[in-house]
Amino acid sequence: MTNETATLQPGVGRTRSMGLQCPTILPLSDPASEEYTTRSRRSRILCLAVFLFPALCKGEALNRVTILYDAFGKSAAMTKAWGFSALVEFAGKRILFDTSGNAEILEHNVKALGVDLSKLDFVVISHRHGDHISGLNYLFHVNPTVKIYTPAEPWGPFG
Repeated sequence: MTNETATLQPGVGRTRSMGLQCPTILPLSDPASEEYTTRSRRSRILCLAVFLFPALCKGEALNRVTILYDAFGKSAAMTKAWGFSALVEFAGKRILFDTSGNAEILEHNVKALGVDLSKLDFVVISHRHGDHISGLNYLFHVNPTVKIYTPAEPWGPFG
């Protein structure tokens, strides 16, 4: 690195490592810059308050997806096998997407994660392959009246 000193000119920033000049919005010592920064912070706080406050007041959980069954993953508590199942929590609804490839493994993973499948709003089956529907036996054991949406295919177990 050279002994050159970097000087800032209004509207121009300088990086020492490569000697490149790049435009900046405002110099840091400018009063307008401080006002811009303050306004930016206030805007971000206001946006957070507007979007998060209603959910916090209603006591709703945040939107999230919990993988219940998959062949990949890093959790040691989960048994991994071919197939898929996920709990989707969105806008206060609890939706089970697919039911896995093995009912016993699904049961193990659900219990390991502390998920309660008896409190589902509905289930969505993506398609009629065994690696996506084999957990239906366990699901009907814990939630026999849950509504299930399936594709309109004329073949397979739902046709």
